[in-house]
Amino acid sequence: KRHGACGCGAASGRARASAHRASPMEPAAPFPLPWGAVVKPLAGYSNDSLTALGLVYGTDKVFHRFTHLYAKVLGPARAAIHRVLEVGTFRGASIRMWATWLPHAQIVGLDWFGCVVGRHSSCTPPGFFEQWAAGRVDSRVTLVNASQADAGAMAAFVARERQAPPFDLIVEDGSHQQRDQQRTLMWLFPLLRPGGIYIIEDIHSGLEPGYDEPRGGEHTTIVVMKRFNRTRVLQSRHLDADEGSRAYLERWIESAETVATRGSSIHHMTCIVRKRARAPHTRVASPDRSVRMVRL
Repeated sequence: KRHGACGCGAASGRARASAHRASPMEPAAPFPLPWGAVVKPLAGYSNDSLTALGLVYGTDKVFHRFTHLYAKVLGPARAAIHRVLEVGTFRGASIRMWATWLPHAQIVGLDWFGCVVGRHSSCTPPGFFEQWAAGRVDSRVTLVNASQADAGAMAAFVARERQAPPFDLIVEDGSHQQRDQQRTLMWLFPLLRPGGIYIIEDIHSGLEPGYDEPRGGEHTTIVVMKRFNRTRVLQSRHLDADEGSRAYLERWIESAETVATRGSSIHHMTCIVRKRARAPHTRVASPDRSVRMVRL
């Protein structure tokens, strides 16, 4: 995987096409599918509609086994998801996947469409943003050219979005830097509706070298969220400077469950943060369900 703002993936070009009629489990696609065909999941991947679409569009969420997890978590409430925000769109694979799987939702994608900054810096080739600017992407999709590491850009984005309906789902798949993951949660969680879901992808970056915190350090996102589930307190140098926003998160986060999917010998981790349906009157520690291992 390219460690930057990435909705792309290694699955690109490996999907097998079928000329058969679409399965009833698949929604009508607002984007033309490659070759005008319906995809059949490859051997070793889950047979669910989100994974099938992920293979069509080539998102690495399939490789990480995240799509099958998301189909299980989001599937029962799929019809109630009307607004989605994804941070880290890259070439647009996952944006197209979400737009197809959620045919009635408005999709917002936020990324810095110049150069990707992460463990390996790279520049995004022209493509998805230019297609969108030229009106060649579904009208339900809105792209915002901004870096999650830029406090001014994030403040401006949040100010605009406060005038719009809240998001039902937010997926953060940006730089994977620990500071960016935690500060983006701080910026965006107020934009999530009560009862909504916020996903922090690839928090296994906190266990890998080359990022902005030592491997497994006390300020890595994975350790911060695990500790929160035990104590209901967010302790991180990346959040300490904004006491009000940290208090908001502590008050409104219901749970933060890290799920480690198992693909061959590699574990990939995503954190599912649930927002309370209503603000609690007292702070109560939740059961420690901080890390769960699943085979997908």
